[in-house]
Order: sequence, then structure tokens, then C-alpha cells
Amino acid sequence: MAQKGNDLYIVDQHAAHERILYDEVITRKDIQRLMVPLKFEVDKDVDDYLQENSYLYADYGIELSQPEPMVWEILTLPALGKPVEKQIIDFISHHCGDLTELDKGLYAIIACHSAIRDGDAVDRMAAEAILKKVFAMEDPRCPHGRTFLVRLSEEELRKSVGRT
Repeated sequence: MAQKGNDLYIVDQHAAHERILYDEVITRKDIQRLMVPLKFEVDKDVDDYLQENSYLYADYGIELSQPEPMVWEILTLPALGKPVEKQIIDFISHHCGDLTELDKGLYAIIACHSAIRDGDAVDRMAAEAILKKVFAMEDPRCPHGRTFLVRLSEEELRKSVGRT
């Protein structure tokens, strides 16, 4: 909860942090070239898909190369993706679907898995940094379109508790 002026705001901190991280992923902030590429094997259908569509992963900061048939490697990752690299490899090695699923799958792995979770302790500085970014957003919604910010004006709050 936060106060801004005479208004009270309730913020879903997980969804807000998720949106902030998602924005960082799609703006390709903090892409890291890996010193040792992450190798993985794929089935034929995924291999065919990656040969035609591996460039799509670059939008997420994931550079792929194919050193040999049916073997791929990740050369770059967004910094947010480092803690979930195994999940990213698992996703890539099994995905050969449409772009919507690619976007939702990678988003869920990179942004959602890295965001603050229910019950996580959030220090004051981190909370204030998140709120500052939330209040600067033109449209405070998660990438799925749900709002994560509820505003109660002083008038609405007074009315809801029987004060005028």
C-alpha cells in the first residue's frame, strides 16, 4: 500500500515487479555474452523450427547458434535469465509453436520467475523503487493486460467507511 497525495494505492507487488522486469527484457537491457555457451540437444521438429526461427529469440536477448546437427547453444542471455537458464533451455528445446506461445513462455520464465513472490520480504528501498516505476507507467498493467494498481481517492475512502 502506498499514499500519493490524498490517494491511497494498493499495488500487487508481484505483478508490478513482473511488468518492470518484462519491460527490461523487451528493451533488451543487460544482455550478457556467456563465456561458456549452454549446449543442448533437440528433436528433429524443434531443430527444423530453430533453423527457421532462431532469430526470434534475439528479441529476448537470447542468441542461438547451431554448432552441429540437432545441437544448439545459447551464446547470450538477459541478465535476468541467468538464474533460470535451465528452464530457458527446457523451453527452447521443446518449443516449436506460434509466436504467442513463445512470448508467453519466455516471459513467464524470465520475468515471472524472477519477480518478487508472495511472502518475499521487500526492503523499503526496493519497494520505493518499484513504486516509483509503477507511478511513472502510462498504463500500469501486467503483460497479460491485468491491472496491478488500485487507487482509492480520499473521498472514496471516507465514503466507504461512512464519513463525509
